[in-house]
Amino acid sequence: FWVRGLIIDTLRGNFLKIDRHKYVRLAYHGFSPISSDLRKHLYSRAFNKMPSFTERHFVNMDTVFQHVDAHLFALLVDLKDKGEHEFLDLKTYDGIYRQVRECIDLCHRDGVIKDEAALNPEKYIIPDPDMVPMLQKMKES
Repeated sequence: FWVRGLIIDTLRGNFLKIDRHKYVRLAYHGFSPISSDLRKHLYSRAFNKMPSFTERHFVNMDTVFQHVDAHLFALLVDLKDKGEHEFLDLKTYDGIYRQVRECIDLCHRDGVIKDEAALNPEKYIIPDPDMVPMLQKMKES
């Protein structure tokens, strides 16, 4: 589901795939696809106004590390929309995204993730028998 190059619209809880002309090709709200008509209404060009996707509420997913952020955010968007959790009713999508980012940053900062992986590396690191030959070829070239 997650690929590099997606844009997260934290204001609306949407995930966008745009082309090189900044046309939104695909859009999801959480894990639910957005209809073509709604997608065009939300993100199509208005007369003389081209969306830039550079505003604060647009986040470019340009590293695989952001897949964690995206997945957690999509899950919380879906939970919020179901309306079964009162504490989410009081939050905006943007507020939820900012809290997800803060929590992930905290996990990295205090070493929780690295410490766990260091205790049991075989659980988290999958050996690839082709890795060493590939690196040797790269070094030789």
